[in-house]
Amino acid sequence: MTIIHRTRTELGKRPVAEAITTRGKELSPRDTVGVARQLFARQSVQLLPVLEGTTYIGALGWDTIGDEVPADTPVAGFVARLAPTTRATTPTDEALAALDLVGAKRLVVLGEDEATYVGMVCLRGDRERLCVDAECHLEAAEV
Repeated sequence: MTIIHRTRTELGKRPVAEAITTRGKELSPRDTVGVARQLFARQSVQLLPVLEGTTYIGALGWDTIGDEVPADTPVAGFVARLAPTTRATTPTDEALAALDLVGAKRLVVLGEDEATYVGMVCLRGDRERLCVDAECHLEAAEV
């Protein structure tokens, strides 16, 4: 997977599904705290979606699990709705405006059923650039 940076202006009215990073760093409720800690070791990982199959059930933040929790503990007990969500067809500018209202940098993108996980918007610290899967952006641009 190749990540590229796009700006809010570039993505504007395009569906927010074109502004996401797709699957790769998700957990299931049965995954362990140790697995989550390994993923959080990467500085760019701030939020881990937790999925039951393809259904989004919540997320873990890097500060959700205390150091005292044993590594073999399932993450299921720590899952919460930590990030705002939007549908994949929402225009990017609208989705980012909603994200700005809460000051968050991660936005979970769901299918039209508002349950199926599509990906996550990862807004950079400058709140202008987004990390986007090149393949996702290019495929959508060809349509």
